[in-house]
Amino acid sequence: MRAKLIITTVILLACLAGAVLLLKKPAPPKVPGTLADLAPELGLSVPGGEAFRLTKNLSRSAAGHAAQSIEAEASGKLLKIEVISNISPEEAARTREERLTMLNSLFSNVPAPYPGMITNQVSMPDALRPRKLEISVAGTPQPLYILPASARHSYGVTEESQAAFQAGVLFLYDQTNRTFYRCDLFLPAAGFSELNLSGFFTGLRLAGQPAATPATNPPPTPVVAPPTMAPAAAPITTTVAPVAEPAAVPAKVAAVPTAISATPAAKQNYNLIIIAFEPLGANHVGAYGYKKNTTPNLDAFAKESFLFEKAVSPSSWTLPAFMSWFTSLYPERHRVTNKYSRFNGKEGVLATLPEQAPGVVTLTQVLRGQGFRTGAFTGGASLARDFGFGLGFEEYVDEPRFGGFDRTMPAALEWLGKHHQERFFLFVQGYDVHGQFPLNRAHLGRFLKPSYQGQLKGSEEEYWALRDRNLEEGGVTIAPEDLRFWKAIYDTKISDADQRFGAFIAKLRELGLLDNSIVIVTSGSGNEYLEHGRIDHGFSLYGELTRVPLLIRVPGAKGRVAGLARTLDLMPTALDLLGVTPEAGVKKQMQGVSLAPLLAGKNLGLEGISETDYLLRSFKRALETDDGWKFIISLDTEERELYNLKSDPGEQHNLARENPRKAYELEQKLFRVIQSKK
Repeated sequence: MRAKLIITTVILLACLAGAVLLLKKPAPPKVPGTLADLAPELGLSVPGGEAFRLTKNLSRSAAGHAAQSIEAEASGKLLKIEVISNISPEEAARTREERLTMLNSLFSNVPAPYPGMITNQVSMPDALRPRKLEISVAGTPQPLYILPASARHSYGVTEESQAAFQAGVLFLYDQTNRTFYRCDLFLPAAGFSELNLSGFFTGLRLAGQPAATPATNPPPTPVVAPPTMAPAAAPITTTVAPVAEPAAVPAKVAAVPTAISATPAAKQNYNLIIIAFEPLGANHVGAYGYKKNTTPNLDAFAKESFLFEKAVSPSSWTLPAFMSWFTSLYPERHRVTNKYSRFNGKEGVLATLPEQAPGVVTLTQVLRGQGFRTGAFTGGASLARDFGFGLGFEEYVDEPRFGGFDRTMPAALEWLGKHHQERFFLFVQGYDVHGQFPLNRAHLGRFLKPSYQGQLKGSEEEYWALRDRNLEEGGVTIAPEDLRFWKAIYDTKISDADQRFGAFIAKLRELGLLDNSIVIVTSGSGNEYLEHGRIDHGFSLYGELTRVPLLIRVPGAKGRVAGLARTLDLMPTALDLLGVTPEAGVKKQMQGVSLAPLLAGKNLGLEGISETDYLLRSFKRALETDDGWKFIISLDTEERELYNLKSDPGEQHNLARENPRKAYELEQKLFRVIQSKK
């Protein structure tokens, strides 16, 4: 009886609760605001603003300015508005030209404030090139820029199939309220009407201006666009006063058993040997903290060398990064940023250093001019001699394509047999850890435990297909088991390359060459394994790609250097350590600096700039500071990323919205660093 009573009570309570829920009125859904609601605060009236529902409205303050980023949607259309208030006419003009330059850089060769913005000429149908119209906004002539955009609302598409939208870009400045506006309107490419686009922009009104009517909106006047979207002449100056650099933060240098002078080798007549793994990230090297035993020989070599704990590559893939080594120029300056510089019809014209940067002198040419014997043994591909890498080398081997140390190191030793008693510069490179290098499956078990039960074979064809998916789909998703398999393959290839490296170093030691040679070991980039949604390299600028091992062995000295260094600095560093004084023109050319003072325990306070225009699919620039901040900007989408590397070394938490002041400061620093050419 008691059990029945309990059950009956529970049922009654449940029914009562249900009745209460039925009687309770549901909360009305939260309706997002519209652009019409925002107009008074914005100081800008948008035609049809009541139909544009806000999807983003972020505010930030920095350097005395207040800024807003607004996005709103209406029937398949997307409107982006950038607002910067409390900005002078001069600053507004500079900001406008900077924004135009960012757009220009996606289409053709133009001077640019950011490193790498001078991109090779892009081949595309005329219909995809930007155009400029003169329209009237509140009775004032204004240039309207029209260009295609991808499904991600990003500019720079090079194929008609990628053009999901047609977009218009217009800049306005409210002198009364000292406010700068940039408006981007994206209309679906299907059914696109230029008249509808221009009609929208002619209807824009600043605060206090009368609303537009059809009678006051004349049709747009076509203007023949120049090869680039050059900014229309502005009646105000765009000169910007130089900004003083902040004081350098002292860098820590770990205890150095034997310190060296700034130019320790000046009287030693040392040789130079550069050995390059490719693509090897510092995050897979034991000496840099990797837990797996991939690099015992490299780790042993590091103990008798200077190890740079924070070495930043100027790019995230082979061709531009290595060209920066040999010229000490950012890719933006040497301009060998992709395989082809332009297209004649369907045939690509190879990008070569003499054509892209006439008059630039390479490290090899300087040393050959000083009487060094010069030999290079590479795996070709992006290091083919025809790009300009062969300049100054008496012998340059670049076959077979994607060759490894198993071929290049024996050939190098044979060359040394002829020239080791002369002063020489030897460059040895291998693609042993590249996806296109064959895997020795017999060694895979070292790093694949437990064994793999999936369907993949680990072939070069499978890897290349994965890489192509990266490019076409903007990222990949693979099963955890398959990811473990690919990472084990990478580690296996590193281990095999390390064994070949160890044998090569042993031979150099046997020949007595380690006693009279500067030996530099490094890499062009690392490889990504879904740390940021991709596999391979080149597309992004995160640390797994731009942080590389850098070891410099100087006879009689060693240590660990905590201060930030750059492989951009290899040329001036090598010349300094060799005691070679370049001519004035070469000194002026080099954007890098000698790292020799770091070896002597001094501070340089360097900042690392990286860039990629990889296969004309990605246009990114990054700045990393010695005190642990990193800023990345995507030129095609203008997305900004900010990371605190001290608390977030994996770059997983974008702080650009949380700390807009720091993001703004680093963006301006990126601008200033490249302007200073150092």
